[in-house]
Amino acid sequence: CIVWALLAAALLTGGCFGSDNNVRITSRADYRADFYGKRWVKAQAEGVGEKSVEYRIYARQIEAALVERGYIAAETLAEAEVIIVLYYDISEPEQRTGTTQDPIYGHTGYKTVTQQKYDKSSKTYIEETHEESVRGVIGYETRAYSYVTYTSYLGLAALEAEPSGPDLDQHRMLWQVSAVVTEDSGDLRAVFPALVTAAKEYI
Repeated sequence: CIVWALLAAALLTGGCFGSDNNVRITSRADYRADFYGKRWVKAQAEGVGEKSVEYRIYARQIEAALVERGYIAAETLAEAEVIIVLYYDISEPEQRTGTTQDPIYGHTGYKTVTQQKYDKSSKTYIEETHEESVRGVIGYETRAYSYVTYTSYLGLAALEAEPSGPDLDQHRMLWQVSAVVTEDSGDLRAVFPALVTAAKEYI
């Protein structure tokens, strides 16, 4: 069984993560990771903690993903076998430009149309033929446009719980995964579930 500690790490600021409109995953793991249990405990780091409403929103989603992957919450750090470190951030708005090809419509030729009309005097149908103008695509016009994107980031790392201490560099890293997505939403809360879903397969 696995016990974990969710450590609220300080928020990242700035940075360029580079992504298109799909979630990009980067992960690595120590070969010893499979030999550790999955018992974890909630911990707190300077700057971000239990009192942060934003942190609680994101931490609950991470906790649910960890439970789904077989992790068990511990009451204290002493009971934990691994510590899960959580990072999250969203970039400043990034102005981007693009081009598109808009069709230009115009006259492309004629078509022959035949119609039947009833002639009352002869009491018969008479065919009448005439030409009609045909419109279609005669070319394309390049149009430039601009749009704004935001890059959202989720980072998770698993550290061995021993030796316990205030500094993260005192703990061996067992695995690490990051999920990055760039899209037009400036609300990290809106894209965070997608980042968690993509990352949880690697924890």
